[in-house]
Amino acid sequence: MNSKTNIKIKIIRMLQKIFIFLTAIIVFSCSSDDDNNSNNQEDPQNLILKKFTYKNVDFDNSSVLYFNTNGTLEKSLSLFSNITEDNAGYNIYEYNEQGNLIAKKIFNSDNEFIRNERVYMYNSQNILTSVIDYGDGENGPYTTSFSYSNNRIDYVEVETNKTGYILLDDLGRISKTGHTAGPSGIIEQELIYENNKVSEVRIPYQQGSYVFIYETDDNTNPLFDTLFFEKPLQYIILNHSLQDIDFTGIYSHLQGNITRETIHDTFYNNSYINREVSNTYNDSGYLVNATVSKFDETTEEFTFEYY
Repeated sequence: MNSKTNIKIKIIRMLQKIFIFLTAIIVFSCSSDDDNNSNNQEDPQNLILKKFTYKNVDFDNSSVLYFNTNGTLEKSLSLFSNITEDNAGYNIYEYNEQGNLIAKKIFNSDNEFIRNERVYMYNSQNILTSVIDYGDGENGPYTTSFSYSNNRIDYVEVETNKTGYILLDDLGRISKTGHTAGPSGIIEQELIYENNKVSEVRIPYQQGSYVFIYETDDNTNPLFDTLFFEKPLQYIILNHSLQDIDFTGIYSHLQGNITRETIHDTFYNNSYINREVSNTYNDSGYLVNATVSKFDETTEEFTFEYY
């Protein structure tokens, strides 16, 4: 497979993952602190993210996330051409007293509880032991169990024997992940830090690696999930599918707001700009709108509303 074919396949897969993550599984949390914005307002308001809307311009679909005042995800829903917030079903997220996710529940447009989509089980030390995934309600349930060792978390989906792992560095940060990807084996991603911020995501393949290089501004990303450093596994189960952990389709691991994403292929030693982002801020220096362009065409739009 030649270089151009590899890149085209990668682009298609990334777009699919972005759409799937934001419309079905993937969820974001946020930080309520914005003490360090580049506009240096003399008396900034302490705003907390209330609502995030993602629009996929190509497919004309949207996803909406609502957050609690403590920064945890409260509700998510997907919108299509004939589905609005008034007639859409939605998910509600529940947490225990320690702030850990315990259930993702499905409600219909009449606000009636339908069933659990996922349930999260903890031991007496509040350590995650298993996740029960009820899937589409017809297939499953599927149970993923967890085991822990020094700086490593392993998990397996019992019914399918699909496995995965999360490695932490000496500072407790996520350094590498891997998960079963069908007959192709394990897909791995490595996170590279610079000044305690993620600067690159590397995805190895047989001959080399794809390197996703991020350029960000100095303003606080309202979607940055503080669990990324504080509770890495909680971050993973809130922001990713365990069977498809992918840091290239979402930005909740970036502390600044992304302005450019470049992809470098180490085997062919070539690079190209994959995304450019135009960010708009309010008078207090908080992000209110972001427009994502690929190859000079707008592909995604983000909007942010605050308490």
